[in-house]
Amino acid sequence: MTTRLAIGLMSGTSMDGIDAALVETDGEGVVNPIAFMFFPYEPDFRPRLRAAMARALEMHAPARDALIDAVEQEST
Repeated sequence: MTTRLAIGLMSGTSMDGIDAALVETDGEGVVNPIAFMFFPYEPDFRPRLRAAMARALEMHAPARDALIDAVEQEST
């Protein structure tokens, strides 16, 4: 079976940062962990991220929003 390297990223419900994992996998049964890292958010960023998430959940359809756009730019 052919394997590939894959990177997984997630920010959980605690919104404390980004977890990253590098794994080798065949996409089915083989998963070999290679490396893991955690990148914490700055404490003063978290409230803005929560506010942007709340705003997004209030939307009835995808749309541009100044708060969401600002948080997106800040996080890159």
